[in-house]
Amino acid sequence: MLSNVERAKLVVATDTLKKKKVQAEGALVETKSLHMSAWATYGSELCSYGMMAKERSMAEEIKRIDLHIALLNKVLMDETDPAEEQRLTQGLEATKQQIVTLTDECSQIEERLCELKFVQSILLLESDI
Repeated sequence: MLSNVERAKLVVATDTLKKKKVQAEGALVETKSLHMSAWATYGSELCSYGMMAKERSMAEEIKRIDLHIALLNKVLMDETDPAEEQRLTQGLEATKQQIVTLTDECSQIEERLCELKFVQSILLLESDI
């Protein structure tokens, strides 16, 4: 459960992100307008891939801000518990260890299969090695 101070910090952060999003959206609109104007004036002399990449990067930043706003709103509505970090960290470490164990087992199985295939290839040969 969040204290009032923590809740206030999240509200301020959310408001800050919302303002940042509005600014980023305005910058994206301006950039698109500038690119369209430049394209109309200079055409193929410009690098359209560079223009598209810049616009795409700006749009991705807006999406990232949206995700952060949504996350903070979930915490504010008590849908996400920040104290969950320890449980998640432990679960992540356990999962990583399971992956290491399974990877080792896979390597052992692959090695054994290679040995068996070698023996089978010898048995199928009619001549000596």
